[in-house]
Amino acid sequence: MKWLEGAREGIIVAGGQGKGNGLQQLSNPNGIVVDQIGTIYVCDEGNNRIVRWVKGAKEGTTIIGEGAREGIIVAGGQGKGNGLHQLSNPKGIVVDQIGTVYICDSGNNRVMTWVKGAKEGSIIIGGEEAALDRPVEDTREGIIVAGGQGNGNGLHQLSQPNGIVVDELGSIYVCDTNNNRIMRWLQGAKEGSTIIGEGAREGSIAAGGQGKGSDIRQLSNPNGIVVDELGTVYVCDSGNNRIMRWLQGAKEGSIIIGGEEAGLNEPIGLSFDLFGNLFAAETGSNRVQRFNYMWRPLRGSTIAIPDHSLWEPRGIIVAGGNSIGSAKNQLDHPCGLFVDSEKTVSNHRILEWLDGASEGIVVAGGQGKGNGLHQLSEPNGVVVDQFGRVYVCDSGNNRIMSWDKGAKEGSIIIGEGAREGIVVAGGQGKGNGLHQLSEPNGIVVDKKGTVYVCDSENNRVMRWFRGSKEGSVLIGEGAREGIVVAGGQGKGNGLHQLSNPSGIVIDELGTVYVCDPDNNRIMRWIKGSKVGIIIIGDL
Repeated sequence: MKWLEGAREGIIVAGGQGKGNGLQQLSNPNGIVVDQIGTIYVCDEGNNRIVRWVKGAKEGTTIIGEGAREGIIVAGGQGKGNGLHQLSNPKGIVVDQIGTVYICDSGNNRVMTWVKGAKEGSIIIGGEEAALDRPVEDTREGIIVAGGQGNGNGLHQLSQPNGIVVDELGSIYVCDTNNNRIMRWLQGAKEGSTIIGEGAREGSIAAGGQGKGSDIRQLSNPNGIVVDELGTVYVCDSGNNRIMRWLQGAKEGSIIIGGEEAGLNEPIGLSFDLFGNLFAAETGSNRVQRFNYMWRPLRGSTIAIPDHSLWEPRGIIVAGGNSIGSAKNQLDHPCGLFVDSEKTVSNHRILEWLDGASEGIVVAGGQGKGNGLHQLSEPNGVVVDQFGRVYVCDSGNNRIMSWDKGAKEGSIIIGEGAREGIVVAGGQGKGNGLHQLSEPNGIVVDKKGTVYVCDSENNRVMRWFRGSKEGSVLIGEGAREGIVVAGGQGKGNGLHQLSNPSGIVIDELGTVYVCDPDNNRIMRWIKGSKVGIIIIGDL
């Protein structure tokens, strides 16, 4: 569902015709993407398909582009296994700017990649020897960029890392929760030091690391991190109910939001708007607060917050704060935060607070659990596009709803009136055919409109080109196997192994960063490398 500014009811932009497999129906949708031209892609899990609605469409079709009923399998699709042509419970997917597909192949403890246009895959990280479609210069082992020395608190160790940020220079910041610290690794470091120079195998503690506590040198269960372009680290210090800031190279942090005046209660989400105002999502108080920036940045439209910036010590409750509940002024365990360019906040159920508003506008739901245009049932995702349209994944109602800016009431519509969507993947029942999906759990749409689907139970990732007429088991122009870019040598802690990888980041150079939680480490593979380098962890 989508709610616009001032709207009291939403527009159903997908589903809303009861649970089912018709083009006008959805079944347990769990993900949504809206592209730059307003096309909506829905991960329709219960129907094992991805459904697309083109802006302005009047009805849906089982189609990718202009008529395809089947997709292109871009990874797996040959049964569950560890061959180059197989996947095992893939959990994540990333598509880079040139169309290369990276898959977190969790069951095989590896990351695989398919280069656009490749005829067959090759294992560049992990896996058995395989035929290559082109010369590869490096090894089959990866680079551990964080952890890898077991669960611990050494500079070479991590303990339940729960977040990773990679900046424009390739530096890696890891939220090392159980060690109550934030770690940083510079690209190319060789040895450890308090500040990573050129080549360290240990990280530098960018925040905390002095034991669990409330001193300005300490953190307590950090749960969120933001790094600005100056290298300043902002941390949601949940256990201490405060937001802290560490300047690059600093030995201790400063509390920028905290204390009784701020009244934070288990902050776990952190965001800045274009004006430098700070927003904190508090799970303990079921609300979002805004802390106004005390002066404006001087540099362009991109926020570059000066080193010693200050925020008003007392926050403004911009969402919730009236105990847990379903009223328009309440939230129920908010866990995510989105702030648009006009400082509008959306969170969880879905509520919107305009800048300066005394209470929130219910932009989705808020009229009790149900399937009316004014209702939602267990929504689990929200996206706001550049035109101010709000899209909500209304999971319990098996639908996606949209509200155009200025709309007064909702309607079952995609664009200008469509009541049915375009099935862009699956939709032919649960199965492993090219026209089918089985419990898809992730979707990516690139700038060209190509759709990539993580087809979990079929242990494959499928791709549909925009305008394609039929699918085939290929990557690019015919590849049936992928490139393993991490792991693929069985579950373990070797350089060539991963253990239940749960997150992946790809930089502009094609470097792969993998969160390997069971091994308490972050691993990195440089594109084309033949030997793994441990940045943090075992040599």
